[in-house]
Amino acid sequence: MASSSYSSNGTMKALGLATEYGGPELLTQVTVPRPTLRSENDIIVQIKAAAMNPVDYKVREGQKGGSVTGGPRILGYDGAGVVVHTGSSAHAKRFSVGDEVYFAGDISRSGTNAEFTAVDARIVGFKPKSLSWNEAASLPLVTLTAFEALEEQMNIPERAAPEAKPKSILILAGAGGVGSLAIQISKRLLHLRVVATASRPETSDYVRKLGADVVIDHHKPLREQLTSSGFENGQVDYVLLCHDLSAAKFPEYVDILAPLGTIGTITPDAGIDQQTNSCDEGSSSRAHNAGGSSPAAAAAGAAAAGVVVLIAIVAVLLIVRRRKRSRNNLRMDKSPATIEMTTPGVASGRQKHNSNDSAKVVASQTQQDKSRPASASHSVPAGSGNANTDYSTPLKATSKSTSGPASTTVDPSTAYSIAVVSTAALLSSQIATGTRKLLGRGNFGQVFSANVSIALIAPQHRHLFAPGAQTVDVAVKTLLLDANARAEQDFVLEAELLRKLNHTNIVNVLAVLPAGRGQPQMLVLEYVPYGDLRNLLRQSAKCDVAWSPEEYVHVATGIAAGMGYLEQARVLHRDLAARNVLVGSHLVAKIADFGLSRELNDKDYYKLQSKQKLPVRWMAPETLNYRKFSSQSDVFSYGVVLWELFTMGQPPWADVERDQYLVGLKRGDRLPQPPTCPAQLYSLMLATWEWDPSARPSFADCVGLLQPLRPPRGSVRDLGALVRGRSNTNG
Repeated sequence: MASSSYSSNGTMKALGLATEYGGPELLTQVTVPRPTLRSENDIIVQIKAAAMNPVDYKVREGQKGGSVTGGPRILGYDGAGVVVHTGSSAHAKRFSVGDEVYFAGDISRSGTNAEFTAVDARIVGFKPKSLSWNEAASLPLVTLTAFEALEEQMNIPERAAPEAKPKSILILAGAGGVGSLAIQISKRLLHLRVVATASRPETSDYVRKLGADVVIDHHKPLREQLTSSGFENGQVDYVLLCHDLSAAKFPEYVDILAPLGTIGTITPDAGIDQQTNSCDEGSSSRAHNAGGSSPAAAAAGAAAAGVVVLIAIVAVLLIVRRRKRSRNNLRMDKSPATIEMTTPGVASGRQKHNSNDSAKVVASQTQQDKSRPASASHSVPAGSGNANTDYSTPLKATSKSTSGPASTTVDPSTAYSIAVVSTAALLSSQIATGTRKLLGRGNFGQVFSANVSIALIAPQHRHLFAPGAQTVDVAVKTLLLDANARAEQDFVLEAELLRKLNHTNIVNVLAVLPAGRGQPQMLVLEYVPYGDLRNLLRQSAKCDVAWSPEEYVHVATGIAAGMGYLEQARVLHRDLAARNVLVGSHLVAKIADFGLSRELNDKDYYKLQSKQKLPVRWMAPETLNYRKFSSQSDVFSYGVVLWELFTMGQPPWADVERDQYLVGLKRGDRLPQPPTCPAQLYSLMLATWEWDPSARPSFADCVGLLQPLRPPRGSVRDLGALVRGRSNTNG
């Protein structure tokens, strides 16, 4: 151990609870033994200043009436002081006797309301020279809370400079301790447009000096004030609640939240009890109502505005501050580093601490945040297996952080945590608890319809729905919880791919929702009302609904246009078939089911690397022979879709065994011309089925050939509605 004049022999003065837990009147001056090093990572700090914070209050009040055992309970979580002794580890040796430090300590140990305290060096930072002892002691907990709420739990990314159209955040109680730090971090590190609430002239001036762009009164309707301040729809991208959260007020916060935004709270909830199952980091709990208004009642106001807030089933992730990672100390000990904060605002970067450090942090400790709730977060996934007999397996492919003390334990009643409720979580809640109708099922997944609030749909997708609608139907593709690894991989790839695509003839992805608490991963898609093309064709034949030549061409052109977009984006569908084309209103074709799709990188083809079921009778010969997929192989499949279209959904090569399919293609066999198919379009089919991929037309060529034949806008019938009407009439 490093040498010093400090001796653990003897006693020291401290302020603590001598006999029982309870109110502040029970705090008394006591004489206790000096601290010793509990591990090689410890250092001993002579305390110069200690701050009172919410955890002190919770420890003192949380066991009110209980007896103090094992000697006086010394409180104090935040502190600043001088190092007087160090342990032998590399972490401890970063500090020397005489170094000035500050920290938020371990609540299971004797605290900072004493002359000396022992603390793990991994959660200690060097005190900026510009800070007084009192300022330094007041900062750690509130700064960590603000930083972790914004960056780690709400996942707001840091930006090097402001964006042309920055995202926005509303900070409730901006003049408080956490709020004042949150304003500075949001403005200077995250480059957000900051709105803070304050109701008195002095607090309004204070938050403006800290960097708030707009100040509004939390006693008045929030959305009206945001609208008058120039915020689109009176909404912001993020909401951070730094005051008491109640179920009655929660719908108003959701109402001002932009679609797919995030709400975070650091405060206890008067109407929603965050009940924890364990105090370990990563444990989980479920928000529920402890009394007063029920979650349903709390949601009623929001439902009237088109937002249904199902608080009761929003998953909550408890984050207990066990200081397992050195970065939890706001990077204050990053060899060592500080976050520079100035009056007003926050400096633009971080620097290594040195004697010239002029950092100045503005913090308010006048309001004590008396406790904290639990922390939630939610997110990604996509493709399912398919039990369809169109698929078979024709091919055999060949081919800087450190852990804290393991002994640290935390009383759950003192857990210090942050709650985050995202719009994605609310969307998941509505889907999970609402009425659902099964649309399809595969080996590893299923698709069902659900009805959700339009307010939870991103603005760029709202044009897909009827104007003025408060709730809308969506399609939800899920991956079953027992899906295999390949299905999970395909599902994730499909989700990632669909988020990049935007075309009239490709089904729109509205949201990607993560798995959680017994709920599978979900891909929320545009609901296309008339199902897949193959089924519509077969139902048309069954109901004696004859398609006109113009209607065939209309659908064929739409599919080619969508595939042409994929061709330009260097995306292979690999499973184009009538069953994977959906039909919407006015006979709009939308390509769907991207579970087998792949993006091309440096090559113009994708080579299958493993055994996989494939729709053989739609596959090009080079795929069956060499496991190669390209835009030309998608063109081959498109020709089969055209044949399905003109035969009203008949299965291709129905009388040919799978193992004879490739033999027939090589011999020159091709699907026959359907009776309703004009010679010009059958010639296009034959061109798409050329054995040599380079001899096939591109999708751009197909669109060019079909576009002159396409009927005028509005001249095709809404065949989906017509067929559905006849089906209902016929029983």
